[in-house]
Amino acid sequence: MPQILYDLAIPMNGSNFTLIDSGCFRFRTLPGTGDYSGYIPLRLARDEQGGVEFEIDVDVDVGSVGIAAVDSDMGIISERQSSRGGGAQKLKLRAPELGDIAGLLLRNADHRGLSSEGTLMKISFRPVAGPIFAPPKPTLSGVLSLPLRQREGPVGGTEQSPASGGGHRTSLKRLSTAETAVVIIDPWAKHECPGWELRLSDNLSKFLLPALMAFRSTGIPIIYAPHDRMMSPAIRPTEDELVMQGILSPRDIAHGLKAAGITHLIYMGYASNYCLMSRPIGAINMWRAGFGIIVVRDASIALETSETFAGEWSHRVMMDFVEASLGATTSVDEIRQAADRIEVDQSRGKRLGDSSLPEPVSSQNS
Repeated sequence: MPQILYDLAIPMNGSNFTLIDSGCFRFRTLPGTGDYSGYIPLRLARDEQGGVEFEIDVDVDVGSVGIAAVDSDMGIISERQSSRGGGAQKLKLRAPELGDIAGLLLRNADHRGLSSEGTLMKISFRPVAGPIFAPPKPTLSGVLSLPLRQREGPVGGTEQSPASGGGHRTSLKRLSTAETAVVIIDPWAKHECPGWELRLSDNLSKFLLPALMAFRSTGIPIIYAPHDRMMSPAIRPTEDELVMQGILSPRDIAHGLKAAGITHLIYMGYASNYCLMSRPIGAINMWRAGFGIIVVRDASIALETSETFAGEWSHRVMMDFVEASLGATTSVDEIRQAADRIEVDQSRGKRLGDSSLPEPVSSQNS
């Protein structure tokens, strides 16, 4: 694996980088979570073709860092995050085209508001074949008839005249297991906020896990996006399921999903007013890419405030946003019932496919 030579790290916003030796830097990041703290331009041949995998040797003494491959406009192509204070580690990140990469960005990934410290030791790369993101294949061929709830457009304005429109309607949607994928966002085992950790664990055991078991019985592809943090041990992904490593750009995720024939994404996970919506693989970016968006409304919770906690109003608002603008929602009970009724091709012992599915749930603003 050839080593990339670099001797320049550009500190950002008051962070600190000290050159120890050629290609070896001591760093101290900014204290803010997510703050980009340094840029390392890479001398790469711009006429290179094909995908590449970087291997970055980093020794983290304090905190955690994220390292991203970026293009000339500082757009993130992919990113990996180190484990907290994990000592010497190898971070591997992939990019679809070596010639697109201008350099690496380093950010603070510690969620406690403290600076992270360590040593960036070596950067190597090797060519790789195949797509940067490839979703798993369905394990069975079938059709799931799932009730989906949407909010009707207001007639005359719901705020002044609630009775005149803007209510909910539920319709049955036929979803092919070959054209649908389940995306589970950040089902973490630990969190810096103990209260949130307890609420997540409770929701996961009572709602997300039962829905996951039902989805597994249908053969729908399942994708986990924990963003390099430890998932709840209750999840236990199977060999047919994909655990995404790090962060990829929405463009590359959408390309991989479309190449696999995926048209609909069903979301579960946390939090409904942050990562489930805003991650690169989250509902908003994938809606923009043209996918039908479905959220399992009770297999998620929101980060609430003191004003919203009692009624879980932040979560309710986000589910209304999905139903009015992004797509539709469903419930765990409806998923379990639909899984029990999935159509089966008795002659082949496989689930029945359907080539005449309706168009995706709205991918335009209502």
